[in-house]
Amino acid sequence: MQKAIPRRLFFDHVPKTGGMTLHEILVAKLPRGACSPILNSTFAEARAEFDRYRCVSGHIQYEPGASLAGLWSFTVLREPVDRLISQYCYSRSSVAPTGNRFNQLARSLDLRAFIESKEESVASNISNVMVAHYCILKWDGRGELDPDRQLALAKEAVQEFDVVGVTERMDETVDVLCARLGLDPVEDISHVNANRERIPLADVPKEVRARLRGLNELDIELHAFAHALHDRQRRHLMFSLALPSRSVSVAGPVEGSPHVPDTPPAPAEFGNRKAELRTIEIQGSAILGPTVLAGESFVISVGVDAREMLDDLVVGIRICDARGRLMFGTNTRALGKRLYMAAGGSAHVNFNFHATLGVGEYWVGAALHPANQRVLDYYHCVDRFARFEIVGNIGWHFEGMVKLEPTVEVIGAEVRQREEPLHCEYIQRLGRHAPALTQFCACITAKSAVPPLGCGELVAACIDVANRSNECWWSSGERQVRVSYRWLDEQGEVIVSDGERTPLPRDVRPGECVSVWAKIRTPHDAGRFLLRVTLVQEFVAWFDERGSGALEIPVVVGSMSA
Repeated sequence: MQKAIPRRLFFDHVPKTGGMTLHEILVAKLPRGACSPILNSTFAEARAEFDRYRCVSGHIQYEPGASLAGLWSFTVLREPVDRLISQYCYSRSSVAPTGNRFNQLARSLDLRAFIESKEESVASNISNVMVAHYCILKWDGRGELDPDRQLALAKEAVQEFDVVGVTERMDETVDVLCARLGLDPVEDISHVNANRERIPLADVPKEVRARLRGLNELDIELHAFAHALHDRQRRHLMFSLALPSRSVSVAGPVEGSPHVPDTPPAPAEFGNRKAELRTIEIQGSAILGPTVLAGESFVISVGVDAREMLDDLVVGIRICDARGRLMFGTNTRALGKRLYMAAGGSAHVNFNFHATLGVGEYWVGAALHPANQRVLDYYHCVDRFARFEIVGNIGWHFEGMVKLEPTVEVIGAEVRQREEPLHCEYIQRLGRHAPALTQFCACITAKSAVPPLGCGELVAACIDVANRSNECWWSSGERQVRVSYRWLDEQGEVIVSDGERTPLPRDVRPGECVSVWAKIRTPHDAGRFLLRVTLVQEFVAWFDERGSGALEIPVVVGSMSA
């Protein structure tokens, strides 16, 4: 009887290791629709696909903090020189022309010239690629790693996979995988995506092979380690099948067994801190702030501090949706900018966009790195650094994730009537840009006395706010008026100059009065303080600094006697 397959089956498919063959076997053996297509994504994006698929496979990019917990996982390694020659030949003859520089150089250079190329796209992809890939699963993201440490972490990571295969023994790898999953054996393995124009290893000049071995000493050792691990897993499997009364579980977590919760990992942050991300600010041009309309312009501003001199800094950003799926990514190098920063310097990099995203929540992550873009060399990377929302649309109606602004052509049918587009409005109110006030006249009164409060406590106090000026106070948009406060100590010194903000419930016209539940956070130290409640027009002025009376309330904070 066939065992139930794991709830979350994960295949980490290193390119040119025979992964497509294994993927097609799973597609054929598992229930229809259980397998995802081959992904080219981050690990976080791959995990999100378990909402739709039982088996997820692809070319995965890990970040420090990633974990295989809750997954039944397998992977395959290949002899490094053989894998690199296969990748070169595949890029040279089988990949459609793209903007990928690695593929372009493979098509234009012979193998000897290719591996000696000084282009970073080549250098970072022909030396110890497998060690660099796996070691990140066990790296904490801090400091720089020497080669020995990288290899040790890669071995530790590979041991966590439930099945480790090797390309040179694909028949055995398929047998072990099917047996562990309780699937029927595969009698005839059809190799998928094989390169028909592959250069035989024996035809590669000895000096070229020697050069590739020298560039991949760590990968060669990791591959030998995977061979030994594969042998051990195979022996254990044979033993468990031969002695069923003493067998161990070979199918991982199956239907009906306790399930390890798939807890989303904390947002990744790592790097050697030669440069640091200071801020990310998102500003729309209509509503302003991190609230954007599809169709408007907005800017993502990245603040950077350099700890050391950097002569080839790359600043990159990525925009993901609420599920972690990548919507867009770019960097300064891809946009034609080579950046230099002196030690101790600070900079802002502004990425300007025309918003074409659909309504929803989005997150921005950023990375600082040298030109080679290897995760192990990153200066600073922060995932989900800042958030913004697309809340509406400028122009005609559309649905979906991306605003493509199509035109339509009709062939074979008569267009009898020209109709206006759906939801046709020729004027849309996008936001308000209030003028700066010239009169700052407010009367603020408390509804009740304020009792003693705890240190660092957040409270809400009901107050009445009256407009004694001849100008309207706008409650939204740029330069809106909001309630805030300051804390003063017993000597009259300001200890908190910029308190919590509370918006007005509506626009307040001259002579009107509104009640507001003002948010107030108390000082962290105990003592007797004076709370000064006032108003502020954002980007213009505080009312109490322009002559307006403020509400002043003595407050005891902490466990002091009244």
